[in-house]
Amino acid sequence: MVEEYRRKTRRQRFIQTRAAICLWAPALYWAPQQQQQQQQQQQQQQQQQQQRQQQQQQQQQQQQQQQQQQQQLSPVQSVAAAASAAAVAAASVENKAAAAAAAAAVAAELQQLEAAIAAACRKMDAAELQNVIYTRKALAAERPTATTATAAATAATAATAPARRRQQQQQQKQEQQQQQQQQQQQQQQ
Repeated sequence: MVEEYRRKTRRQRFIQTRAAICLWAPALYWAPQQQQQQQQQQQQQQQQQQQRQQQQQQQQQQQQQQQQQQQQLSPVQSVAAAASAAAVAAASVENKAAAAAAAAAVAAELQQLEAAIAAACRKMDAAELQNVIYTRKALAAERPTATTATAAATAATAATAPARRRQQQQQQKQEQQQQQQQQQQQQQQ
């Protein structure tokens, strides 16, 4: 009897759990799927934000590079760029292409002139450098005679130094003797 009761209750339990599973299975399947979709959406949003940040960083880097290039431009190039921008802005819609081409030609000529000036300056600098090197070599060639002359002068002063010391000592002795004589005379008076 106990076994029959157990069998019946097992069957009933199984039926109830089976019915519950069948009833709730779509919800159980749907909830994880919805969570996955939410996670995917969040990941996509994060990726989009990262892409936006990267784009902003790239734009900032480009702006910085442009600023650096503008700072590195020579005065001639910056004037040429400003003049070309002004010419294009002032031109009518039909003539903007022609104005831009003319401004580009003028800028190219200015750059060529600047390059020629820089080359001439480099040549002048090279010539000055050669002159400096030549002058230094000439001074170096003259220096040994100058150093021998100074060495001879120092040797002469070194030889006369003991004689000068003796003279100074003698003068000091004479001064002391004179002072003593003056003191004695004052005492006698």
